[in-house]
Amino acid sequence: MRKSVDYERSRLLSLRFNQIPIGKWRYMIILALGLCMTVEGLDIVSMSIVLPHLKAVMHLAPHEVGILAAASTLGIAICAIPVGILADRFGRKTVLVWGFVICSLFTLMSGLAPTYQVLVLFRFLSGAGMSAIFIMPYTIVSELLPPEKRGSAIGMTDSLLGIGYLSAPLVGIILFRNFEPDFAWRLDLVLSGLPIVFIYFLIKYVPESPRWLISADKLDDAEKIIKHLEYRAGVVPGDATKGLEDEGFAVFTPIPAKRSLASVFKIIFSRPLIFQWLSLGCGAFGAFALFYVAIGYLPILFINRGLTFSNSLVYTLVATAFQIPGKLLGGFASNRIGRRLTFIYGVVLATLCLAMFIKFVDPVSTLVFATLFLFFIAGYVPPYKLWYAETFPTTVRTTGQTMVEGFFGRFLGGVVWISIFPMISNYFDQQNTLIFMMIMLAGTAIPAMLFVPETNVRKARDGAQAMRRSSKIEVP
Repeated sequence: MRKSVDYERSRLLSLRFNQIPIGKWRYMIILALGLCMTVEGLDIVSMSIVLPHLKAVMHLAPHEVGILAAASTLGIAICAIPVGILADRFGRKTVLVWGFVICSLFTLMSGLAPTYQVLVLFRFLSGAGMSAIFIMPYTIVSELLPPEKRGSAIGMTDSLLGIGYLSAPLVGIILFRNFEPDFAWRLDLVLSGLPIVFIYFLIKYVPESPRWLISADKLDDAEKIIKHLEYRAGVVPGDATKGLEDEGFAVFTPIPAKRSLASVFKIIFSRPLIFQWLSLGCGAFGAFALFYVAIGYLPILFINRGLTFSNSLVYTLVATAFQIPGKLLGGFASNRIGRRLTFIYGVVLATLCLAMFIKFVDPVSTLVFATLFLFFIAGYVPPYKLWYAETFPTTVRTTGQTMVEGFFGRFLGGVVWISIFPMISNYFDQQNTLIFMMIMLAGTAIPAMLFVPETNVRKARDGAQAMRRSSKIEVP
């Protein structure tokens, strides 16, 4: 049975929302999302800091180190697609809030784990919550900001994620220099979960996406939020139709949210969308595989080149710090030259820096090229995630995002690769493994470079109209 929708009211609400100027309210959203993402940074990097000590304290074999390193990523990979489906059905904010609480809570509890097995379980559950944090900020930015502003917004949001990455080695240096390792690793993980207090900013300043509410035919809820945002921006509701369709916005066609799962995946697997997200998935695999190795094993890579543990943490701190300007530059570049060109330049430069890191093994070169590699790969990953968020229509956006990131990025690039990396590196030696990864980074990027269209220059799509034309699916 078809559900009657009010297309005229949907159109007017869309145009009213598009007319709201970018002011303080949207910057508060960026700040709240960024604070939320600091938990992700602290959680991921804190494990790379404590892993060398956990290996000694718990007497772990190489495969146990790999399992522990991959546990949270496994939680992300398994839960990512269900989280995306839930967010497309029940809303972006609701799923993000619950994911943030779960991630923070189990990161904190990881420091209290009595055994290796319990620690692996808590890391898995932390990753399950993190699956929402990895996806929702990009979804929310893509649905609350116009296309020409999204890249810089993501750059600013991700810079706070970079601060989380930066804080973890700094905390590690302080803790491991002042406490015994069997206590320091626990305290490190407990402190990494304390940003749960940032939930206040998330609840207070981040609204549910009016674009999603309109596309889901929740027009009363959408109007309440739009009225609130208009009040905060000092906008008087009125005739909001003149000229807005030339400013990069789309008018959203409502589609009932209670759709069958089969119809959702029928859209996702329709042509040409399937070829685009498969190409994006290949690039996500290469980027995440390299990024996870850099973040998860950087101190160990430094130690294997003859550095002491303390110096390896200092090197990790310096290299990690340069992610922040990389993220800001990548975000602003994607506004100016587009998501696609930002991705191409980032991959080429990151590959060249990795080649130099492999070739030169002295301490200075190791630091310089590790730093530049993280600068470039951290710079192009946020616009890349925004690229595939914008590729999917609103009604299936988070499901589609998690198909790309959950399976290709987190499962293949995170769980599978991060689990076997210690064993491969131990068998083939570290240098040969890094050479293979350099080739993999460049090769997996080619399909996205060739087959995925730019999204920054197109109007933001509702997707219902576009999908009717491309897939000929009848909307229920």
